[in-house]
Amino acid sequence: MSQVRILYGLPKTRQKRHRFLRKYTLAGTALLARTDELYDYLSGPATKKIMEGEWAVYGHLEFGNISRISVAHLYNLRRSFLYRDMTKRYTKTKPAVVKIGERKRLNPGGSPVILELTLFTSFFPVSIVDRKGKVKKTYPCDEVMTPYDKLKSLPGAESYLQPGVTLQ
Repeated sequence: MSQVRILYGLPKTRQKRHRFLRKYTLAGTALLARTDELYDYLSGPATKKIMEGEWAVYGHLEFGNISRISVAHLYNLRRSFLYRDMTKRYTKTKPAVVKIGERKRLNPGGSPVILELTLFTSFFPVSIVDRKGKVKKTYPCDEVMTPYDKLKSLPGAESYLQPGVTLQ
């Protein structure tokens, strides 16, 4: 079609499509971003209550439109590029703490320190050939049982232990 336009000298026309009007403009998004920064990024319902109070109680007219926003749409605005450009929210990465082993003190009798491993995670590469014949490596997450766990899972395992030793 573009070649026909060029050949016959037709002007390029833009199609008129139906577009909904934006109810919450750039100014409303800026108010939301400023409110979130001032109140340290509260939950959606709490932020909505704050904006309603700014409009109804304190009479700030600029909050009139944005105070009627639904909580779901508030979260949609928080995901928008405009909002994310206006706010710079940085948080530290929080490590997932998984207790792998437990250390205990020496017994008064002088037995060695007990180190009990509950389970550990291993990442061993596995080679997989896809449909096109390419070899790809994946690293599946396997939770491995320790020999102690295997011993505990056997039925009647306590009967095979030396006298005085128990499974916990």
